[in-house]
Amino acid sequence: MPPLSAGAQRVLDAAAELFANEDYASVSISAIAEQAGVSKANIYHHFSSKMALYYRVLERACGQSAELAAGQLSSLERSEDRLARFVAGHLENLLTHSSGATLVIRELLEECKNLHDIPDSAELTERDFDCNFSRVVALLREGQQRGEFRTQLDPSVIATALIGANILFLKGREVLTRLPDANFVAQPERFVSMLMDVMLHGILSAPPERQASNDQD
Repeated sequence: MPPLSAGAQRVLDAAAELFANEDYASVSISAIAEQAGVSKANIYHHFSSKMALYYRVLERACGQSAELAAGQLSSLERSEDRLARFVAGHLENLLTHSSGATLVIRELLEECKNLHDIPDSAELTERDFDCNFSRVVALLREGQQRGEFRTQLDPSVIATALIGANILFLKGREVLTRLPDANFVAQPERFVSMLMDVMLHGILSAPPERQASNDQD
């Protein structure tokens, strides 16, 4: 993606926020121009149409997500440390770029209904999701090969649970804050720590195989 001017970046930021909060059809170029503090002519100087601007917003969001997947620390020796760092980074990226993340998630769930006029547009959001999903699966498989994770577990199921939990945290925060028992919403780091603890150690006081061994003793 070629670099953009500061003015074009402001337009992208404004468009991302508006598109995330309203349906694509409800957002006008005039509203984006007002939000960005520029003229409509300035927007059309950078982007040929509203659809081109929308696509660029999604493209930027996917690029930010891809940078996360490619930039995970590889110097950490234990697979569980690398996995925890990835999950924490994924959630941080979702929260930091929540408008763009919301759009990508929406387009994935609604099968790119707003991008039907752009050839191969579905590949953009699918590639973004696959990038993070595949990275988690690869980390898990490497951990299984090292003997750090149980080999009988399907890495794709674990990846679905971890990424899905982060997406729910992003999209369900307003509802979760109204639940008396969901006291982690204001502390995403604590949420990730507890999520990883459950994923790595489970919720049983003793795993079945350990409990069976104790009974035999």
